Amino acid sequence: MSLEELLDGQRNEMTDNVESTVLKVAELENEEKKKMKRITQILVLFSMVLMLISYILSNYLNQNDIIDFIYGFCNGVTFATLALILIVTGRWGLKIREFKERTTNRD
Repeated sequence: MSLEELLDGQRNEMTDNVESTVLKVAELENEEKKKMKRITQILVLFSMVLMLISYILSNYLNQNDIIDFIYGFCNGVTFATLALILIVTGRWGLKIREFKERTTNRD
């Protein structure tokens, strides 16, 4: 076996290793994207339910202190949920995840 054949064999092995590594990284990124999409969907659904409750409370029930408290609570949590969605899906969410990985992976 010549040196050239030996080097070509090593290059082929390295190419195969690089390809498998790239595929694994892509698969992990897809899984993380699916997870983030699912979390976002749940938060949007939760926000919609709270908005519906808030609407019903403000338009169909007699107003008293308890109803006003629940109405205000639903509006506040809805606003906070929508703000959280913006943070999680934006670049701040990426920075938060990177910070979390750096702090939890210390040896």
